Amino acid sequence: MDDMPRTIQRKHQRVPVKIPILANGVDKNGQLFTEPTQTVNGSLGGMALLLDHEPSPSSYLRISILHRQHQLHLQTEVCHVTACRDKKIVGVKFRGIQNDFSA
Repeated sequence: MDDMPRTIQRKHQRVPVKIPILANGVDKNGQLFTEPTQTVNGSLGGMALLLDHEPSPSSYLRISILHRQHQLHLQTEVCHVTACRDKKIVGVKFRGIQNDFSA
C-alpha cells in the first residue's frame, strides 16, 4: 500500500489563526462535552480546532466565539479528525450561524 499522505481538496484557502472558542458536541463514545479551546486555522468554509475530545466524522459541533459581551454561535459538521500528540485536530465545515452582536 502507498505511504503517501492523503490530500484533502479544499474550496477555500486556510489561513493560520488562533481564536479562543468553546466547542460543544458528542464524542465518539456518545458522551456530551463542552471544551474551551482554540482554532488552528480558518477559511470561508470552515476551520480546524485543537480538541482533547474526539468527535466522529459527520457529527455536529456547536462552536461559540465570545467577543466582549457578544457571542457568535456556529453550527459545524466534522469532516476529519487527526491525532496530534495528545490532542486531536478536528476539521469542520460551517453549516449555520447565530449571533447576538446587535447592540
